Amino acid sequence: AVWAGSRMFVWGGRPQAEGSPDPLATGGLYDPEANAWETTSEDGAPVPRFQHHCLWTGTHVIVIGGANVEHATTGGLYDPESAAWTSMSAEGLPVDDAPAPYMRDFFVPFHLGWDGCRVVMWGAYASEWQAWAYYPPPEIRAAAIPEQAAKPQP
Repeated sequence: AVWAGSRMFVWGGRPQAEGSPDPLATGGLYDPEANAWETTSEDGAPVPRFQHHCLWTGTHVIVIGGANVEHATTGGLYDPESAAWTSMSAEGLPVDDAPAPYMRDFFVPFHLGWDGCRVVMWGAYASEWQAWAYYPPPEIRAAAIPEQAAKPQP
């Protein structure tokens, strides 16, 4: 879960019911003022996962990593205003360079940060510090901070 502007975004997870070990690819937005839930769209949502991370950019929620995910280096960006998902594509996600154990193994802590241009992930794995960055599409960076859209990706 992550605070997304004026609502709380909750997505994914794993049911605790016996016989339901599969992770979820569903979620919702909770509005505390209205005391009401709104279901998130499942169209274009990332693959089901639990123990993942969520980050608020100011306009989108980024969902990345998690356990029991075949493609642990994948994720998605959710726009609460349009109720639409954007896939985290290979153009913005350097899969070959990404430290997959951070994203896959929920027992290995990693940290996320947003600087208006990129998501930076860092942490230690096998006694070695590593860092990685994901650059959302320019229109998403521009929605958060317009000047960031023009910044080049390394």
